Amino acid sequence: MLGDGAVGKTSLIRRFAQDDFGGEYKQTIGLDFSHKRVELPGGVTVSLQLWDIGGQSITSKMLTKYVTGAHGVVLCYDITSTDSFENLDDWAAVVRRAGEERAAKTGTAPPPPKFFVVGNKTDISHLRSVKMARHTGLASSLGGTGYLCSAKTGDQVAQAFFRIAADVAGVAVSRPDVQVRAKAITAHVISHKAGDGGEAPSATEQAAEREADGKGRRCAVM
Repeated sequence: MLGDGAVGKTSLIRRFAQDDFGGEYKQTIGLDFSHKRVELPGGVTVSLQLWDIGGQSITSKMLTKYVTGAHGVVLCYDITSTDSFENLDDWAAVVRRAGEERAAKTGTAPPPPKFFVVGNKTDISHLRSVKMARHTGLASSLGGTGYLCSAKTGDQVAQAFFRIAADVAGVAVSRPDVQVRAKAITAHVISHKAGDGGEAPSATEQAAEREADGKGRRCAVM
């Protein structure tokens, strides 16, 4: 898992491996490991070892050693941060350099890893700054696949990692195979009143509320 700091790499892994989300941000220093077994069609079981590499590690001499031998590389970015998306080219270059260094040292080039591009934070998609065309274009240029998900809500996280596991293992999966991994997403309903930071209701809205005689309340689904 590669990408800038604060894009949600750790949160994505935590959501996938533990189905949990921590609201606080804690920077990953160096790298961390997680493990998850995935059952694929045809009785195939894949044991995913997830390397969570800190965003500051791009300048580390150890980074090429971390990525050497990886079967898959997940390039993560924040859909509301153009910089985090554009920096994925640099992260991909590190992976290529690792392969070149190993080939120069051993005389044999290791099989290149499969690339996957994951855009996180779709729960705030109204703030998106990276267009879908750029997302799919980068995934295509790397010869990989792109996914959009939210570590916060869990939307599409299980499906993305399921497809990644299947692709790395060379197992074909169907749309129904992926859809059954979907989880119910809880909508957080917030009631806004005049004076609590929201806009005061218009005269028409106030009249509608009086007519409803307290049976209905204005709310926003976030």
